[in-house]
Amino acid sequence: TTAGTVAIPNHVIKVVNASFDTKTDLTSDGSYSNTHITADITPSSTNNKVLVLINTVVSIDSATNIFRKLKVGRDGTVVSTEKIIRSAYVDSGGNDVLDLSIHYLDSPSSTSSVTYSLMADAGGNGMAVGGRMTNTSANQISSITLMEIAQ
Repeated sequence: TTAGTVAIPNHVIKVVNASFDTKTDLTSDGSYSNTHITADITPSSTNNKVLVLINTVVSIDSATNIFRKLKVGRDGTVVSTEKIIRSAYVDSGGNDVLDLSIHYLDSPSSTSSVTYSLMADAGGNGMAVGGRMTNTSANQISSITLMEIAQ
């Protein structure tokens, strides 16, 4: 224990969860933009890690051979490897959705509040995170869970 806090290595210390029933429409090209899927956590030690779990759906337009990219962001800067999606995964016009899960273990080295988000680059074409491009009333539940892991 340290100052009344139990810190057993590799155990979860804190969990933050946020759910959303909205979507973000994107057309960014070459740069990553934050989506609505975001949550904050304040690590208790600079040595601890944060496990980021994101679950959502993605819909893209029918433009072929255009890659759409998604990453985990920390305080507005991308930190994870890319998840790449292209039009072969959807029907024409963005009516279909692809389930998307991203898991990323981060070392924020901070005891200040850290904001994690799903960031996306639509490759200059249409993309929706959290629902269908063609239907604003068919949004699906997206979630982000942050787990502080003692080291």
